[in-house]
Amino acid sequence: MILGDTEEDGALWVANRILQYVENLQLPHRHSTFGHVRLVAACPA
Repeated sequence: MILGDTEEDGALWVANRILQYVENLQLPHRHSTFGHVRLVAACPA
């Protein structure tokens, strides 16, 4: 997801909301050591 013209604070807020949402879904992932889908987000400065 590209958030053009978004300040760093806003991008971090969006990333954290998405991470929380996906984490709460607890989607199964049989091939993961975590047992469920996990996300990694990056916000370049």
